[in-house]
Order: sequence, then structure tokens, then C-alpha cells
Amino acid sequence: MKCKFKFSTVMELGVGAAAIAAIFLAGCGGGGGGGGGAVAGASMVITPALGQFANGTTVRVKDKNGTLLVTSTVNASGVAAVTVPAGATAPLLVEAGINGDKYFDENPAAAGRDANGFVAISGVTSAAVRALVPDTTTTAVGVTALTEMAVGQVEAASGIAATPVSDIRAVNQTIGDTMGVTDILQPPTPVTTATRLNTTSVAADRYALLLAGLAHMAATGKTALDVTNDLRNDVKDGKFDGRIGSTAATAFDPAKFTPPALGATNTAIGTALTAALNNTLSTATTQLALSGTAPTVTIATVDLSAYKAAIIAVQATAPSGAGQVASAQSFPLQSGYNARVANGYSANYTISGTCSGTESIVWSPPVAGIFEGASALGAAASYTFTITTPSCGAAASGATTGTRYYDTSYAYLGSSFPGQYTVPTSPITIPASVKVADTGTLGTASIYTDSTKAVLLGQYVFSYAVELDTASTAIINLITKLYSSSVLIATEQERSRIASDGTLTPISIDKQSNTSADHLILIATGGSGAAGGTGAGAGVTFSGALGGFNSVANTSFSNGVYATGGRTVPYGVSFVWEAASGAVSTLIYDSIYSLVTVTLGTSGYGTTCGIVPSAYTSAYSLPICSSTGVTFDRAAGTITFASTPLYLGVIPSQNSSTGITATGSLSFTPF
Repeated sequence: MKCKFKFSTVMELGVGAAAIAAIFLAGCGGGGGGGGGAVAGASMVITPALGQFANGTTVRVKDKNGTLLVTSTVNASGVAAVTVPAGATAPLLVEAGINGDKYFDENPAAAGRDANGFVAISGVTSAAVRALVPDTTTTAVGVTALTEMAVGQVEAASGIAATPVSDIRAVNQTIGDTMGVTDILQPPTPVTTATRLNTTSVAADRYALLLAGLAHMAATGKTALDVTNDLRNDVKDGKFDGRIGSTAATAFDPAKFTPPALGATNTAIGTALTAALNNTLSTATTQLALSGTAPTVTIATVDLSAYKAAIIAVQATAPSGAGQVASAQSFPLQSGYNARVANGYSANYTISGTCSGTESIVWSPPVAGIFEGASALGAAASYTFTITTPSCGAAASGATTGTRYYDTSYAYLGSSFPGQYTVPTSPITIPASVKVADTGTLGTASIYTDSTKAVLLGQYVFSYAVELDTASTAIINLITKLYSSSVLIATEQERSRIASDGTLTPISIDKQSNTSADHLILIATGGSGAAGGTGAGAGVTFSGALGGFNSVANTSFSNGVYATGGRTVPYGVSFVWEAASGAVSTLIYDSIYSLVTVTLGTSGYGTTCGIVPSAYTSAYSLPICSSTGVTFDRAAGTITFASTPLYLGVIPSQNSSTGITATGSLSFTPF
């Protein structure tokens, strides 16, 4: 599905600023940082789900050392409310369901299912399902079979107590990427006999249906909980293959899924898992769905350990020689932000992802004004965009203007834009000084349609993470989560480079929906951002029309950061070209694994190859560049293509061939 994008309102705190609310509250729209340690106190709404857990089910929250923090019970709607005390040590372990509690099993043939469809839990030593939550910025938590798989991976590695928060995020992401779920901590829709799901447009419903599909894989005499236990134990060896060690998992119905022979290739295992799950998803859709057709899930990552290690490598600590270091300096974030507000600010971005185009942002210096009936400093802000991707569902161009308000110390008070009036629910506090690996919550704000505050649209939760860069700079990642009725709608991660004097330079903005597949990546190209340049390559032509384009000119490029899959990675370089025709191309070089990823013509079509053979290229069946007609010369600043096959998605082994090839060259700044 394509969203009807409106670049008309802004992410409110905006250390670098970009639009999300009007985009994602309308139905488009996850993310994180690194670090760990003590968390801020917060209220959480917890939704345990195999199907819905029964009224009175026990829910517990523990710190990383197993100390019990709070206990609650599930209500008739299938959710439990808890308040996590400040100072608890992250990550948090959420447990749901003890012996005697009940859950609704979506499989009508499940063992022990009563007349209402519920199965009593028995034989568990701690809890039926668990989830690891990195910090209290996640205020709505789903606890499911997928989160239990993630807990199993952590337990089998170094254990919960010894695992840093950055690794917890990586494990959660690994399982989510494998099962096609953007954020496994997102609460799914609780399912009972009365539940009707929309399988095409609501992420929580699609998540619930996936869980139902897993339940339908149960063998005779087994339950959804048995399947969950085997899924958890399956992945503990770092390979998702339907086996616990070398033995086939017994909870799966052999008529629905028989693991391939021991030692089978990753492709064979992935194909078998994918086929089995999609068959049971179709059955579950017929049983539970009021509208829509069964979604298709592809089991994308069989070797979980290699994939997890890759994510950890690029999200946590830079390996030797990667070129990024953890600066020992402290950086004056508050004064840097205040200077940006006081002096005004501008930035230009290229847009790629679901839609392609450009966006420009201008903040004017503040002047005297009135907000919420009191004196304030008002700063005019404008956001202008142009969309170049045909038929992506967005308007071709547009602009919006409004006012952001501050007190005399430049603390954020709120804003007024067409259709969006935002007021903090508590003071927004930006730390005076930060250092690499710091994380924290900045505050929350309520979003209304106008200044009467009669209609509440949702809530922002602001947090931050400080990431690696150089010995004298760091990356500030401002994380904004957008909620509507406690449901996570979207996550935006906005990265800026901070210097020792507090100067902030925009790098990128990542916007991802939790209610659809929509995902935008914005790379800073001008204004206060990174410098651009003019290339001299011959351009690239395609053997057939690719997304409406026949070629990409080498008209201009801008240096960016290595950004892929919603995760900005500092250990490489990327370049973005935008031709007058509107064709956008990207080149991403990964210095850790010596990989080159290119998209050509329009976002989503391209290929990834290894410059040299490595364990990584072997694990993901990636071709060597020379075998696909790709020649990458970083010293000369050129990449050439000779009848290079392109794919719908950039991982050849996991995506469909388009039948189209690329020939030509693009140039970039040597590095």
C-alpha cells in the first residue's frame, strides 16, 4: 500500500526537524538508539498475545538482573497497565502468563481448548511469553511468540544480565526482520472468537494474524504455546530451521511443515519455512479476518547469529579499523540546540524510500508572541517538498507554514500548524551535556487538531541517543515516536553531527510507519547540511523501463551517511544522485563487510554485491561484484555497470529479479 503523504506538519521537537504527524496519523509511518543503564520511570500498557490472554492473567516486569519491579493483571480487553519505577536497570524483562492462566488459542484443533477457545497454561517455570524492552521510551509493549524467540536468542548467547541494550535492540530487530514485522514490541490486536481483523492496512491486525498462522502450525495434541516454546528453542542455536539442535521440533504438524534434511542449504530451509507459514496464514485469514486477503510473509534470515552480529557491529561498538570511534569528549547539546533556535536554521534533503523527491526546511529567528495565553517567543517555520516518484501516492509538491514557540531560555513550548496544535504534557528537557552512548527520554507532547484542544490526535514521545562518529564529534539521534490511543503509529530518527562547540549539522532523517510498509529516508544535501557536487559519469541506462525510468543521469550527487533498512550506520559512505527527470539513485559502501549496495532508477530496485568474498557474502549468498558486472573504484570515484541484473529489493538471494539490467557509470567523490 502507498500512503497519501502530506509533508504539511512537523516533528515537533526537531533538533533537525521533519514532517511526520500528518503523514502517519493519516495511516502511514519504528526505531531506536543504543546504550543502557538506569531508565526513567514510565507507565506502560502491556498486551500479551498468543491470542488474547484471559482476564486476570499475571504480568510482571523485572530489571535486567531479574529483580521484580512491578506486577499487574490483564483486564477484560487483554491489556495490563503498569508503572515502571525510575532507576530500574535496563533492559526490562516483561513476563506474561503463569500456570493456571489462560489464553485464546486461534487453532480450533489445539489440545485442551475449552468451549470458549481458551487453553490453560501448565508446565511453565517462569512465564508463558516474555519480551525484552530496551528502555521506557517504549510505552506500549506486545509480548508474543516473536518476543519470546528474541528472549531465547539472548539467553543462549550471554544471558540477559550480561547483554547490553544495543544488543537487545539488535536481537529484536533480527527476529522482526526474519518474520516480516517492523517492530516485534508493537502490541498486536488481541484475538478472541469475536475478533475481526483487517489484514491489509492495520499493522497490529497483521501481527495478530501472523501469530494465528504460527498457532495453526501446531501438531495434534499441541498448542500455540507449544509452538512458541519450540520456536524459542529453535533459534537458540543461531539458525532458524525448524530444528532444536539437530532434532526436528515436535510442536509443528508434519503435514504442514517438515524441516528440510539436516545440513540443507539456507535457501531450502527458508523456502520450506515460508511456504508452511503462508499456508497456515491463509487458513487463519479465513477463520479470523473480516476484510482483506492473507498477507505474504517471507522468512528472510535463516542464519540469525550472522545477521544479529552484523546488526550489532553497525549499531553498537565500531570494530577495529571501521573508521568510527567513541569520542571521549562531552558535547554541549542544549546550547547547540538553543543556538539553532535563536539564529534560525535551514536544511535541504533528498527523499528516498516509498517515495522519492526533495524537502527543504526553514526556521526563522524567534520574535515576541503569545502561546497558550502567555508571552512566548514565536519562530516561523516552513516546510516545502517535491515528490518525483510517479504514482507513489503522494502529492507532487506542497508546502506548509506555522509557528514554533519557546520560552526566553529557548525551551520548547509547543507549536501551531494547519491541522496540528502541539503542547508538551511535561517540560521538554534537553541535556546540557552529552557523550557517546548516552540515551534518555526528553519528554512527551499531546497533538490536537487546533488550539481549542477539543480533538486529541495522538502523542509524541521524544528520546535521544548519542552515537559514534569521530574523536572530536558525535552523532545525535533524536527519536520521536508517534502514538494514537497507545498504539505506535510511526517512528522518526533524525541524526545530526555535533561538534565540540555544539554546532549541529544535519545528516539524515528516517521515517517509518508501524501501520504500513511505508518508509522514507531523507539525506541532507544543502542548506546547513552536507556539501553536494557535480559528477562526470556517463549515466546509467536500463535494458527495459524500470519504475517508469529508462536511465539515470549523473547530474549531481551529495555525500550522505550509510543508511539502509531504517538504520543509519556510520561505518561507510553513501552517495545520492538526482537527475532532472526525477530518477534517484543511491550508492552505499559498507567498510566493515566490503559490500556495495546500489539502487537505480527508483527506490527499491537494485543489487548488493561483495567486493571480496567474506563470511558475510557467504551467509547471505551475495554475489561478488565482478561476477555481476559491477566495478567499484573508491580511489577513482567511479562505479560502472556492465549488464548488471537488478532486483526488486537489493539482496539478490532474497528478492525477485526484474529481468532488467543496467549499463553505464556514475561518479562520486573519491574517499
